Amino acid sequence: MRTNFDDADPTQDAEVIRIAVRALHRYTQHALQGEVESLGFTLPQVRVLRQLVDRPGLGIKQLAERLGLSQSTVSGIVDRLLLKGVLTKRPRPDDRRAVQLWLSEGAERFMERDRTEFVTRPLRGILERLEPDARRQVIGAFRLLQAVLDEEAARDPS
Repeated sequence: MRTNFDDADPTQDAEVIRIAVRALHRYTQHALQGEVESLGFTLPQVRVLRQLVDRPGLGIKQLAERLGLSQSTVSGIVDRLLLKGVLTKRPRPDDRRAVQLWLSEGAERFMERDRTEFVTRPLRGILERLEPDARRQVIGAFRLLQAVLDEEAARDPS
């Protein structure tokens, strides 16, 4: 692993970040999958639930667009969530043929309370394996990267 950054090569640095983010994503997805399966859900079902926490009342078409899935796939996921009683559907006020999807009260409480814990638990486990100074360095680097990303997003809000 390269430790001298005086002659930093941005392409090599970008590759290091890409590989680390990919490994981190794989690790957290694997851990998250185990968590949600123990509760009787699949990751795609949780993705639908997360969308509806953030944007209650979406329809199948909007969910499909946001998730990058086909409408028929999302429709199947929604049907299974309706059967589990974690979603409700209501006709759209402006178009009675279309429906809006909402979390049930219990699912809403659960998602609000536990969704952060599901995501942070595996990360916490990894961070606990680092020495305190190394952990501070990692967190500092991520904060710097986030600040640059926030500046970039403010410049180009699209």
